[in-house]
This record gives sequence, structure tokens and C-alpha cells, in this order.
Amino acid sequence: MPSNSEIADLVRREGKRLLGFASVDPNPLKSALTDLRESHDALNLKGLKLNPAMQAFDPTGTDTLELYTEAEKLEMPILVHTGLTFSNRFSVRFNQPMIYDDIARKHPKLKICLAHMGWPWVLDAVAVTIRNPNVYMDTAGAFAGTPIESMRQISSMISTRIIENALGDRLIFGSDYPRIEMNKMFKAISSLPLRRDVLDAILHDNALAFLGEV
Repeated sequence: MPSNSEIADLVRREGKRLLGFASVDPNPLKSALTDLRESHDALNLKGLKLNPAMQAFDPTGTDTLELYTEAEKLEMPILVHTGLTFSNRFSVRFNQPMIYDDIARKHPKLKICLAHMGWPWVLDAVAVTIRNPNVYMDTAGAFAGTPIESMRQISSMISTRIIENALGDRLIFGSDYPRIEMNKMFKAISSLPLRRDVLDAILHDNALAFLGEV
């Protein structure tokens, strides 16, 4: 896995195109907090990526809650893996999106993005997102074959009306590149029968809001 320093170097080289996210190991807490502060202060990384299954930590644990508090202070949004992890070497117990309802309520200024829309627990992710104005979801990953098939599956689970009226300002484009090519996911999302302003928000504006760039 690339280090936070390597990510920061890529961002420096492509500063007009990229924003970098750090990742830290929440265990032990002291080094996690140090790494997070260094990533923010010295490396100028924008957010924090966590994967509870692969990193084997409890998202509701006391130490992790302190990490969220620090990210909130630093105004670093969190992108957290939710939903399926294909390798059964890892438990998916901590990937349930409903876990983040209490976390979002306890940290109302911390922006949290539920990656992969929590699939297959999509409706749980939708409920958490609708309830909490600081929670977002991204479209990364394809779970039913091609990106087009994936988006059709998602739109069969979440009605157009719900997307436009309740999620239009907090659903973010994501592809899961390099596993899914970005242009194919862009085409799939653009094919959804949504209002133009909602599509523009999903493909552009909501990410800027999540990142604090507006």
C-alpha cells in the first residue's frame, strides 16, 4: 500500500487535478492521532480513508471515537468503506452502514462518506444519509456486472423521487478506479433518469461540498 507521504507526493505533482486522502491505523490510538495530524499539517492531505474490515478495528470503539474527534477538529472528511468486502478473510461485521448513524450524530461537523452506498445494505445507508446532513454516499464499485447494470440495480432499490428529493445533494460520483474505469461509471450515472441539476450535483457539486471546497 502507498504511504501517506507517497500520496502527498502525487498530489504535489498533480496539484491542479488531485486532492489526497490519508489513511491511518486506528490501533494504537496515539500513533494514529500523530499520523493524522502529520498528514494534515505537514503533508496537506485533505481527508481520511478508513476500512474497518481490512484494518480490523471497531468503528464504535473508544479509541476510534477519539480519532473521529480529531478529524472533526482538523476539518478532515472521512471516506469509510461500507458494505461487502469480497475476501472472506475479513469480517464484514463492522462494514454495516447503520453503525455510522450514531457516529454522525455525535460528530455533527464531521463529514462522512459511506463508500459503495453500503451495498448490499443500500437502504440502511440511505436511511443514515437522509437522517444526517453530514453524511454522504458514493457510487464507487459495480456489484451487478457492468457499471450500467449496477446503476440500474441501485435505481430499482431507490426511486428517482427519493434520489432527487432526499439524496440529490449528498450522493457523490465514485468509480472504484482502477477496478472500474471512470468513463464507464460516468456514462452509467449519466444514463439515470434524473433532473439535470441533480446529475450535475452528483457528478461535481456534491464532492466539492463534501471536501469543503465551496
